Amino acid sequence: MSTAIRWQRLQDLFHAACELPADARDAFARSSASDDPLLLDELLRMLDIESQATHRMRKPAVSVMELLASNATLPPGTRFGPWAIDEPLGHGGMGAVYLAHRADGAYQRQVALKLIDRIGLDSQQRAFFEVERQMLAQMRHPVIALIHDAGTDADDRPWLVMEYIEGEPISRYCENHALPLRERLALFLRVCDGVQHAHQKGVVHRDIKPANVLVEEVDGIARPRIIDFGIAAGIGGTAQAAGTPGYMSPEQRDPNGRCDSRCDVYALGALLYELMAGERPPAENAGPDAPTPSHRLATIPDDTLRAHARQCGSTPAALLSTLRSDLDWIVRKAMAEDPEQRYASVALLAEDLGRYLDGYPVNAAPPRRAQAVRKFIRRHRIGTVAAATVLLALVCGLVATTWALQRAEREATRARVTSDFLGSVLSSVDPDFARDLDPTLMLRVLDDAARRTAVELAEDPEGRLAVELVIAESYTGIGQPRKAIPQLQAAREQVNARFGSDSHEALLVAQRLGSALVDAGQYAESEAVLREAIDVASRDPRRTGPTLEADLRSRLSWTLRQRSQMEEAMVQAQRAYDALEARVPENHPQLLDAGLRLSILLSDAGKYDEAIALLQEMIARRAEDLGIDHPRVLNMRLSLSVFHLQKRDYAGAETILKAMLEPVASQFGADSPTLAMVHGNLGGALRQQGGVARIAEAGPHYRFAYEHSLRHNGPDAPMTVIVRGNHANWLRDNGQAQESRDELLAVLALAETVFGPETSATAETLRGLGLSQIALGDLAAARASLERSLAIHITLFGNADGPLARIRESIAKLEAAEAAAP
Repeated sequence: MSTAIRWQRLQDLFHAACELPADARDAFARSSASDDPLLLDELLRMLDIESQATHRMRKPAVSVMELLASNATLPPGTRFGPWAIDEPLGHGGMGAVYLAHRADGAYQRQVALKLIDRIGLDSQQRAFFEVERQMLAQMRHPVIALIHDAGTDADDRPWLVMEYIEGEPISRYCENHALPLRERLALFLRVCDGVQHAHQKGVVHRDIKPANVLVEEVDGIARPRIIDFGIAAGIGGTAQAAGTPGYMSPEQRDPNGRCDSRCDVYALGALLYELMAGERPPAENAGPDAPTPSHRLATIPDDTLRAHARQCGSTPAALLSTLRSDLDWIVRKAMAEDPEQRYASVALLAEDLGRYLDGYPVNAAPPRRAQAVRKFIRRHRIGTVAAATVLLALVCGLVATTWALQRAEREATRARVTSDFLGSVLSSVDPDFARDLDPTLMLRVLDDAARRTAVELAEDPEGRLAVELVIAESYTGIGQPRKAIPQLQAAREQVNARFGSDSHEALLVAQRLGSALVDAGQYAESEAVLREAIDVASRDPRRTGPTLEADLRSRLSWTLRQRSQMEEAMVQAQRAYDALEARVPENHPQLLDAGLRLSILLSDAGKYDEAIALLQEMIARRAEDLGIDHPRVLNMRLSLSVFHLQKRDYAGAETILKAMLEPVASQFGADSPTLAMVHGNLGGALRQQGGVARIAEAGPHYRFAYEHSLRHNGPDAPMTVIVRGNHANWLRDNGQAQESRDELLAVLALAETVFGPETSATAETLRGLGLSQIALGDLAAARASLERSLAIHITLFGNADGPLARIRESIAKLEAAEAAAP
């Protein structure tokens, strides 16, 4: 279920529950939403908030009301959690906005703090505010200002801390910089992308206008940012209608109207009107006879028109000619009085503008065949003239050459069919399904195909290249990246010779080679290949495509993570994700992969809540296309369970992992490595919750993982070393401290050899060993083990609280034991 659909269902159920007596609401919620545990949890929380808010609203609030009635501003230094007010920035329909800063010394940051007027919210609005506040905080888009924090003050007023944008309203920016019309439209399209992102999260802005779309310049590039989402504004019963005259849709002006995402479509149409016409539409600008941008310009004084045309980089005649027809039709459709006559979504509005910019007839206009022909000729002027010139010669020579062309085409088709068929056969093996199967037969097929390709497709270089890439990806998919590397290196030589080392084709091969190298453990080689490709891609993004550089950076972040270069890895991952999110649809595979890599790095840095929120979003998007139990989605869910384990939300991890046991066994097999990994993590989730029963329940899961890896990988394999250490830690918690210490000493020797002496695997083994030594009373040995573990952790992660939390707790336990020792 998509986020927007779930949000709509949540609203419907909440309203229905509020109509019931208070003592009947819980049973109604549980019976109505039992099929969706996440939705049920959110619904119960909203109902609890509503109940509490109703009770609180009965309390006297005279002092607060007097303060609000006088529009008094708060003095500098007033605290809201860790934030302190500096000065007022303005006051809107829902409350006051202040410039504030982080006052607890944690870090330096200026923010905008919005204090919501309590008297502007009834109990239902307050509940919606709480939920929508969470949804806003989860939005991650380069055009949307971030939410940093939220809370309620001593007078029960909600507040939000938002990113402070030092920009100017988009209309003023366009005027001050004399932006040509096409550049204004490009800027507007980026705004549309941000609003569409919010709609996909189930959030409607409700007050889009130039003052809420600020433009700042970053490295000389205009960057629009949307601020001040209305949150609870407009949810029934407010004293003031949400929105601004001229930008507010008719249904927003109607006390009984229902505001959905099409309210924002209307407001965007009004904003587009202003960017083109130079002023906002009339407040009642609706209906079939409403003025259009060109009509407005045609009725203003000549000197005003000339001044506005100069600001648009045009002349009056050219500007009027440009606006008439298509752009007028787009604005008219976006601002239709009847919501059913508007664009159904912001994405469709943006698509129509894109059609205009690319020279295609727009969907908002009535059918006009002659104009479509003219636009085609304008788009292909040179090609059309050339076609007309050679048409007669082609007709005259056609009969004479048809037979020869058909014969040549048959030969080319035969070779192409051969290579395409081979490629399709190989690529039909989904690596997500094949990863846990016995690769013996597939390896024989791939090895034979690799030998035959160079001979049988020697005369078809393009076909050979395509098949070699498929073979390489198939090798990687079944866990044989070292076999993929020679194929990719050969393909790289072919591409460089045929298309050039700076070609799009060469970068695609480098992309795959960089990933194969890191999968094979050749981290330095992977980094070199990817950095070279990024350098080439960044020189001419128009030639190499808008997303390739970002995808290369995301892959580089993974390589850097393997090399323990965590700081740069995070920078590259975030930059890649932001770039892809601004350019591709939300379910694009490159964006989902980039989001997964970024979430893992966030978890590495101890930012568990951010990591969990981002990965949950990636899982929801991928599951919409593939299904919740697809192997790729299952692996993402496995990563999510690890984040919960790292956060020490063991009960949450247990829920995720137990729900995965059956689908993983079904998709991968009852003896698969993935199922063993689920068992191993589930053992950890159970053991860490403590208690005799939970620890006993964890034992079989640990043994399943350890015995599986020992059987399939051997005693010295990295996975076997890890799960053996986990099982040894379970022995300690199960009361077998001596056996645990002996096992961990053996695991330590293996970890230092297999992973290296300064790695996280070695550090964790030392931490477990130290705890076993504490249990046996060998405190001196325990201190040596734990201090060495701490030193390794600091080398890898700095002083990040998350990654160092467990080792610090273990040292605290040692110090307590030392203090209690005689």
